[in-house]
Amino acid sequence: MQDRVSRKPVVVVLMGAYWPGNEASGPIQSFKGLAKSLSAEFDFRLVARDRPFGASKPLPAAVAKVDGWIDLGFAKARYLRVGRFGARGLGDLLAATPHDLVWLNGFFDREFTIPFLLQRRLGLSSKTAAAMLSPRGEFSPGALEQRFAVKKHFLLASRILKLLDGVCIHATDPLELGDLKRMLTWHGGYALAPNVPTIQTIPGARVAARGDRVRLVFLSRIDRKKNVKLAIEIVQQLAQPIVFDIYGPVSDEAYWAECREAIRSPHIRYCGELPHDEVAAKLAEYDVFFFPTKGENFGHAIFEALACGVPVLISDQTPWRDLHRDGAGWDLPLDSPDRFATAIEEFAGLPEAARMRMSEAARLRAEHWLEQSDAVGRTRDMLAELIANCGAEQANGR
Repeated sequence: MQDRVSRKPVVVVLMGAYWPGNEASGPIQSFKGLAKSLSAEFDFRLVARDRPFGASKPLPAAVAKVDGWIDLGFAKARYLRVGRFGARGLGDLLAATPHDLVWLNGFFDREFTIPFLLQRRLGLSSKTAAAMLSPRGEFSPGALEQRFAVKKHFLLASRILKLLDGVCIHATDPLELGDLKRMLTWHGGYALAPNVPTIQTIPGARVAARGDRVRLVFLSRIDRKKNVKLAIEIVQQLAQPIVFDIYGPVSDEAYWAECREAIRSPHIRYCGELPHDEVAAKLAEYDVFFFPTKGENFGHAIFEALACGVPVLISDQTPWRDLHRDGAGWDLPLDSPDRFATAIEEFAGLPEAARMRMSEAARLRAEHWLEQSDAVGRTRDMLAELIANCGAEQANGR
């Protein structure tokens, strides 16, 4: 392997989806925020599948290049075709790309994470580079309950086959670290560093135009974990005149069919996907971000809504807590849907001055998080330490 001293450390990031496969928008934004901040210090090589999740056809070659690297400015990207047993050519690509760290995203990812861990265990992939796995909130109770029987079998297999030996597990906050340790009781190697959002400067106070109806917005991929059906059901029971717009890619067609069947109001609209560079401007058009998710390890859309001065109405299954205390919104238990309805009705009755105070409180909550997190610095230290420790083990002949 090329001398580490003579070049920037190479970090190969295996991520199932990357723009324009933006159904995994949270991990995408984490990676973009990180890579843009640290590209002068690390050489990031992103590897993703050549199509959105579940799609039968690849993206156009001009977008998802499979025969070479695409220069993104802050990283180089390459796309792999997907097959029955995972991403095709993953082992060959890693063998042909000198690297210091392989960064896996998603514990239960069958296209990259599982094949890589199996190849590594069987000696088909080099162990001269460090390996880190970011589960991205998959171990929160709400996320873990989705298809739990299948996940339980893989957890058992990973323990029996020792797939995680020598792999560092990355948690983004103490809550996620606790979830991981509860399920991976046999594993000992963890690192803690917050997500790096793409927004690094909080915009100034916004001017919201008040209409006849309260405008709610949901922005995320559409599946059972994100729980938009509950939001639809809550909005439809309200006496207040409400507009509720839904943005995001559909990753579970059966679930979305249930949602469509539940929609009875003409004021609940599905608006399709939204390019990320349009998100901030679009969010600022709404009064409240409504997101009763079953679990997030960060919640990039929540952060972006707060940063845009949009109060949030979310579940208590995210790191964003005590929002009502700060006047920035509400974080409520999912087993009390009436409390979500009450919050919307209370907001609808607020005078304009009170709404603007909530808007400013939301913006300040995001600003405070950004000031306190030091996400970039802690992630830099985490990557550097993993690479240095792996190099030291090789030097010692381990």
